[in-house]
Amino acid sequence: MEEPQPKPSKQRQTNIYAYFSIGFQLVISTGLLGIGGHFLDDWLKISFPLFLLLGIIVGLTASVMKILRQLNGK
Repeated sequence: MEEPQPKPSKQRQTNIYAYFSIGFQLVISTGLLGIGGHFLDDWLKISFPLFLLLGIIVGLTASVMKILRQLNGK
């Protein structure tokens, strides 16, 4: 006979949602700035993807800083 599985606590569910939101923040900010950089490169007719790379770097940096502040509770 199988024992019933314990339900996850409210605290654990809250942490899961917090981690999902952190992941979405990372993907969305990096993606939006990368796409914006790509369109800017196309608009300026630049052969090297300068603004694409800058957008990705700025998006990752801003996301990591926000995530660190959020995890530290500030």
